Amino acid sequence: HAEIQVGNATGGDLKIYHDGSNSYVSDAGTGGLKITGGDVYIRNTSDQDMIHASSGSFVKLYHNNALRLQTTATGVNITDDLNVAGASTFTSVSNFNSTINIADNVVANFGASSDGRISYTSSSNRFYVRVPGGSGSLILGAGPAVRITNENGLTDRAVFTSSGATVTGILTATSFSGDGSALTNLPASGIT
Repeated sequence: HAEIQVGNATGGDLKIYHDGSNSYVSDAGTGGLKITGGDVYIRNTSDQDMIHASSGSFVKLYHNNALRLQTTATGVNITDDLNVAGASTFTSVSNFNSTINIADNVVANFGASSDGRISYTSSSNRFYVRVPGGSGSLILGAGPAVRITNENGLTDRAVFTSSGATVTGILTATSFSGDGSALTNLPASGIT
């Protein structure tokens, strides 16, 4: 098959040819292959953009003529889904403007040594917020109250405020401390 050879090297530094199945632009000599231009496009046979690079501005990647990734002055914009097989590290503020879905039995670790963990275990149908190893404290804070509700979030089960706590329903404990002299509104019939 015929080929175009450019350059002083034997056989050409740059080759353009077709091997009967595919077309090639091959850098076979010294240095790299540079494509220059103020706006550089790689397009399919229907003249639809696949890659568009604009000097001093952006690089855009397309899938089936739909923009999927664009570089910006501050980072990268991704259109639609991002599937990552390996670890992702975020060293600055990350904004999520939609739902985040995390699969069953996946642990979200917080801290350099996984000091805090959030997870859902499907086999036991339990949601965990944990500080492993007993080396730290789990603190829930909100103003003016911290509320624990039923599953639809409409009925308070426990409310913690600056003046104390209110529990709705049955409160079971294995022991109490103190003499109970300051307790009020306890019906004797309801204490066992």
